Amino acid sequence: MKDSIKYIILSTLIVMGLFLIVIGLEIKNNAYPKYSYTVNKDNSYEVLLNENKFYTSDTLPSGKYYVSKSINKFIMNFKYEFINDKNVDLDYKYNITADLVGVVNSNDLQKEVWNRKFNLTEDVMVTEIDTNNFSINQPINIDYQYFSDLVDSYEQSYNITINTTLKLYLNVAYNINSQNEIKDFVEVDIPVTNTVTNVEKKYQDRTNEKIYNEDFGFGISKIMCIVIGGILVASSIVIIVFLEVKNSRKPEAVVRKFLKNYDYLIVTVNNKPNIQNLQVLYIDDYKDLIDVAEQNKCNIIHFKEENKSTFYVIVDKCVYILRLMLWMNSKHIVYLK
Repeated sequence: MKDSIKYIILSTLIVMGLFLIVIGLEIKNNAYPKYSYTVNKDNSYEVLLNENKFYTSDTLPSGKYYVSKSINKFIMNFKYEFINDKNVDLDYKYNITADLVGVVNSNDLQKEVWNRKFNLTEDVMVTEIDTNNFSINQPINIDYQYFSDLVDSYEQSYNITINTTLKLYLNVAYNINSQNEIKDFVEVDIPVTNTVTNVEKKYQDRTNEKIYNEDFGFGISKIMCIVIGGILVASSIVIIVFLEVKNSRKPEAVVRKFLKNYDYLIVTVNNKPNIQNLQVLYIDDYKDLIDVAEQNKCNIIHFKEENKSTFYVIVDKCVYILRLMLWMNSKHIVYLK
């Protein structure tokens, strides 16, 4: 195969490799989503008061600020709704947990000094077949008085004042068609103080998400694209470097390089110089021939025949000769480095 064809093929392989690498890096951005789904989150509640003579009702509505000492419990209801764009098999589980987090202010920074975790419900596991949605509606009573007493006990035991927050989580995890496990949660925070408190929503009511199929449908994944592309580029470059080195050592390349690098010294002639009356000295290294020419301020005469190039330097009654043969198995081939 001619070298030009080899270079065309190798260049094509490099382009293909780079294309695969780019596809691998960008596949998620350009691929069609396998699933598109919407999640709706909500948390409703009311406040159950301690026995008192100040309020006309035992409960207070949501969205207010409340005197901490007046609260007995928060009657909460966590809601989570998943809606997919197509019917699938869904496996999901959920539970409710809480973190009681205490921090102190130090050098204008809040530093956590206490974090106690609570499992408020057991795991609930559900499987839905050939459906596009599921809904979670999980009520729970939060004993605010218990957590408040626990904070008071902590502060008294360690003689410290801390800012404490009760973080409540509805934790949800689900699989779509036994793949693509997704973990999510609904969070609300309730400050545990000696003055007033409220319920702070820490979630977005509605989100739209997509899961991308990171292959082309015939088993070529994102990672495979990058790996195959990298192999094509790297191997093609190695082969090209090898061919360049190999070609640079061919007799034809040796002659071309010699003529190009020392064109200021070399004169090419069409007829063979007459050296009958001269003493002939053969040289095996082109560097020696150049030294002779430069030291004697002479030109190097180049005469090309069918299968060889011969270089002459005539100095007085001597002629220095270097032959570069144009067949590979000749012992007269000189390789330029």
